[in-house]
Amino acid sequence: MQLLLPQAGILLVILCLNHEVTGSMLFEGTLTEESEEFGSFSDIARKDLDTASKAFVFRQEHDCPSPFFQVMSECFYVHVHHHLNWWAARNFCQDMGGDLAEPLHHGALLAVVANQYPDGPQHFWLGASDLEEEGKFKWLTGRRVLSGWRDGQPDNADDDEDCLELWPSKYPSFSDKNCDQARAFICQYK
Repeated sequence: MQLLLPQAGILLVILCLNHEVTGSMLFEGTLTEESEEFGSFSDIARKDLDTASKAFVFRQEHDCPSPFFQVMSECFYVHVHHHLNWWAARNFCQDMGGDLAEPLHHGALLAVVANQYPDGPQHFWLGASDLEEEGKFKWLTGRRVLSGWRDGQPDNADDDEDCLELWPSKYPSFSDKNCDQARAFICQYK
């Protein structure tokens, strides 16, 4: 499956309904047409929800500057070409006019990244850490990270995991990791 990212107008997203992620929590927007490839939405809805995919077409309400793309009301850029540590990734994002991502709807971002990169990378830096106070993960804006953690996370393994990473193949998807490790990363336009 491929995510189509037009410059303006329509955004087609294919969402797998598994791991208790549902279309209603993933995207907002105006349904504008059905997908010819997947048939009518009523046909899809009749299929087993554990394995069925739904095709939703949403009209974009806000334009994101290139190369950022929109997920709900936010603009993101996924960098997979070379991996950086958390601080270098943050500098890269800031040079693009943004910062490491701190999505309001991390389930929506997770769905897009998982569909766009099904074969990896397996880990992406996001803009949260517990560098200020051990055990209290906060987004760069100061909001606490209260949900989205994988079982047993954050665990601060070896007393050296202070930065938040996203695992697109898992739900929930957040884990703490050593900030010096090189990862792909996701920027958010501010």
